[in-house]
Amino acid sequence: DVAIVGCGNVAMDCCRVARRVATGRVHLIYRRTLKEAPADPEEIQAAMDEGVEFHFLTNPVSLLENEGTLTAVRLIKMELTEPDGRGRLGVKPVPGSEFDLPVQTLIAAIGQKIDSESFEKETGLLFGRRGNVEVDPTQKTSLEGVFSAGDCATGPSTLINALAGGQRAANAIHQYLNRQTP
Repeated sequence: DVAIVGCGNVAMDCCRVARRVATGRVHLIYRRTLKEAPADPEEIQAAMDEGVEFHFLTNPVSLLENEGTLTAVRLIKMELTEPDGRGRLGVKPVPGSEFDLPVQTLIAAIGQKIDSESFEKETGLLFGRRGNVEVDPTQKTSLEGVFSAGDCATGPSTLINALAGGQRAANAIHQYLNRQTP
């Protein structure tokens, strides 16, 4: 099973590709409602038609693992709050609403600025001074078996830079999964 966090066009691309290649279920996790989703409505509908399971007003709290292998993502229900200065509705967690979603793969597709609050400090995931996930030249993060690329690792950049980072990450993941040190 695969979970994708985010609800922009990149998240739609991720979940639709995952739906085609994953052998299990594909979940999309978004902390706001369908109405606030930034993806094109046609992209969202296509993902729904392809069987992607949407979890609106839901946000990751932590990752659960067993012997270094992802087993689930702990989620919390969210509720809408008053609009912010830009008129966008805010969200806040609903205390006591945590639940675990069993998955073996998690893809963060959350846009040009990472929401580091989605990750508890206890995970050990390191962030740079600009709020991006710190990676080495192979796109490996501070967590064993976790890789990051694109805006999440570099901040806003060009598509070509994101593709290059994704290619480096894909190569390193391939080596990692084949038990070779990237």
